[in-house]
Amino acid sequence: MKARGDIILDAAYKLFRQRGVRATNMQQIARSCDITAWQITSIYRSRKEIILALFKYLLQRNTGHLSVNPSFHRQR
Repeated sequence: MKARGDIILDAAYKLFRQRGVRATNMQQIARSCDITAWQITSIYRSRKEIILALFKYLLQRNTGHLSVNPSFHRQR
């Protein structure tokens, strides 16, 4: 079973992709998770915190797929 924080992030991610970040509010995220907005704020204080947590999660998840191209750095 997924942790509530992960469920919130999954729902937020889907809504952000569908509706856009600015058009998505806490109530919509809560409704998508079948919980109340108050329950979300017990984990994330604001939509901004959800966005930052989602960004950190996606960055950590995708770090293994990133590589540095050695020829990218210019030599003088």
